[in-house]
Amino acid sequence: MSHQPLTNLAPDWAGFDQDLRESGEVSKPGEAADFARFAIDGMRPERVVRPTSIPQVCRVMESASARGLAVVPAGFGAHLGLGAAPGRPFLALVLGSLNELVEHQPANMTLTAQAGMSLAQLQAVAARAGQWLPVDPPLPAEASVGGLISANLSGPSRFSQGTVRDLLIGITVVRADGSLVKSGGRVVKNVAGYDMGKLYCGSLGTLGVIVEATFKLRTIPRARAVMRMTCPDMARVEALLERIMTAPLEPLFIELVAHVPAAGAGYVVVVGFGGAPEDVADQGATLTSLVAAEDRLEELAGEEASVFLEELRDSRVLGEGSLRLKASLLPARLSAFMAALEKESQTGELTMAVQAHAGNGIIQVRVVGADGPDPRGSMLGSVERLRAEAVGLGGTLVVEQAAAELKPDLDLWGGGIEGLALMQRIKQTLDPGGILSPGRFVGGI
Repeated sequence: MSHQPLTNLAPDWAGFDQDLRESGEVSKPGEAADFARFAIDGMRPERVVRPTSIPQVCRVMESASARGLAVVPAGFGAHLGLGAAPGRPFLALVLGSLNELVEHQPANMTLTAQAGMSLAQLQAVAARAGQWLPVDPPLPAEASVGGLISANLSGPSRFSQGTVRDLLIGITVVRADGSLVKSGGRVVKNVAGYDMGKLYCGSLGTLGVIVEATFKLRTIPRARAVMRMTCPDMARVEALLERIMTAPLEPLFIELVAHVPAAGAGYVVVVGFGGAPEDVADQGATLTSLVAAEDRLEELAGEEASVFLEELRDSRVLGEGSLRLKASLLPARLSAFMAALEKESQTGELTMAVQAHAGNGIIQVRVVGADGPDPRGSMLGSVERLRAEAVGLGGTLVVEQAAAELKPDLDLWGGGIEGLALMQRIKQTLDPGGILSPGRFVGGI
């Protein structure tokens, strides 16, 4: 197949369909449910293609590149709301059928899986050897391996276990032109020089189609404890967090959960421990000694703890709310940003659900109500004011998800993105025709 300069190509969907028929596959426009499931901000794909092998992914990308077609890789479609809508009509390349376990080496504590395997499936495989991939993003049954990397998903355990980027040791990617590249390998110490696999973490499918990944695993803790503390105000939260962070403790996670305005409900701090039973018991006793008499302490165990942790994990993406924000700050700035949220709830007449990784300074905000005469205007104004607060505190704020009618008027990423010129050069190098998820990422990448 000849490869023409993409800048001179008009999209050729009929030619693409013919290419796939000639290679033994069939390109279908997709079922009605597929169009809806893989729509992005109301923009439906022109085609939905579900390859069943890595060679098929290569052929699809080779044809799309030659035919000037935009391609958006997808797993289950759960995280397509992240980023902007594609800049032009696109093909949804759905990898859910590439869901095989490639290799699990319990002795080396590594696991390699195809991109379409769900995180829940991966964890079930690892658990049979007493191991787990220590990430806990929302809805693991709807998060694919490829989506986990592409959206850089994480959860409460990032405090102690790091992010997907820290756990990824090997990756196989199909580039825009259909060529197959690998980085890293299947043992923990395998990288000399720059680890190219890290580039794909959080790239939203703009640099390549992830088809396989290798992770390092951890041993499942023999015992766990979940401690939940309710404080009447942020001053008491701040004091409690300072005592926890300076005490001889090794929590798995430290979370802050609140509704803004608080309306007398208080602020909930959740701390988890894991390890040997005696260590967990000792740390629980130490934490208990740090909690003031005015702050209500509960220890959750068994099924109650499991249900609560699932709700905590999933709460930031479930329930009402068409606007989700993420602020990234130094942990010491958490209290100041919470004060800004309280002020904004009055200015913008908004009700917000907040979940913060208190030990990391990552604050997830879900707008669950807008009561003023102009809800849309209130949300738009609130985003800009909260971003200004975050920047003033030395951090950032991005829009993680917004309703399709709201998103075009929002600055999703904020201005002054550090390293944008370098990111643009990387995009130009790996995808010179700009066909992969065009316009979805920072700076219109």
